[in-house]
Amino acid sequence: MYKPILALRNRNKLILLFLLINIIITSGITSHVSAKSKAELYFDRAFFYYGKGEIDEAILYYKKSIELEPENVSAYNNIGLAVDIGWRLVKWETMCY
Repeated sequence: MYKPILALRNRNKLILLFLLINIIITSGITSHVSAKSKAELYFDRAFFYYGKGEIDEAILYYKKSIELEPENVSAYNNIGLAVDIGWRLVKWETMCY
């Protein structure tokens, strides 16, 4: 009975986290932040888009994260998963139409 309420609260927290990350990245506050920290912000943003199913946006931000932190294995793994899912979606859409 309480699960939908908890899911809604978690979703709202995720949206607020995304908005905060978005403000930090776009406002220039990150000018004094290290490249690794910026890479983590891009990674978090990509993960958010991936969770929403916006695969193209997720891939874009995973690439930005990898540019700033090439040793981030998780970013490479997640971009691979996003590309695979994106390919499957395209394949599925072409089969259905």
